Amino acid sequence: IHGRAIRQAKSYSFVSCSDEAIESGIVRLTDYSIVDYILGLEKADSSNANFYTKSYKTFTLIMQQLIRQYCMGGGNIFVSGSYIGSDMLAFTEQQFTQEILKYKSAGTLQDSFSGEIFGAQRRINIPRKMNETMYAVPKPDCISPVGTAYTAFAYTSGMKSAGIIYKGRDYRTFVLGFPFESIMSGEDRAYLMNGILHLLDSKN
Repeated sequence: IHGRAIRQAKSYSFVSCSDEAIESGIVRLTDYSIVDYILGLEKADSSNANFYTKSYKTFTLIMQQLIRQYCMGGGNIFVSGSYIGSDMLAFTEQQFTQEILKYKSAGTLQDSFSGEIFGAQRRINIPRKMNETMYAVPKPDCISPVGTAYTAFAYTSGMKSAGIIYKGRDYRTFVLGFPFESIMSGEDRAYLMNGILHLLDSKN
């Protein structure tokens, strides 16, 4: 779904890999000017064995270090996922999200039904309940901008921040508190991805 949207932007090609390939050094983030980090519904689950807690953490310690190095070297990153704030509440984890990705957790969307999000001059929708087409997003995260970052998307219900943009002279981040691939309209996904890529690709 991400690849199809990138291809529709027409000016970009892409490669894809697992997070394990990055953490093991097989793929280097620094080889790419833009990274799309797909988290979906990934999060640590403390109710399971430690194996699962380690495997499903949104940003492992190793990944935090690699993304920090990548951004400090001028890289640009797009991150989307449903638990990118609520799964990063330890002190050092909050340091990473606030210092590098430029957002902090603002809780979880309390409305259990509304899937409408406003931003990029349009209203988009994500599924909140189980359906036949795509996976549901029962608990999207609310995330607040830090420093010079600013809110780019808001959940229509409550108008809490759903996404942020950081446009620094050093690097740029675009972060969504819900999975990009859960956007129900293919036209909306293509429109949004085109805007994200051009924003991350431009230092003007």
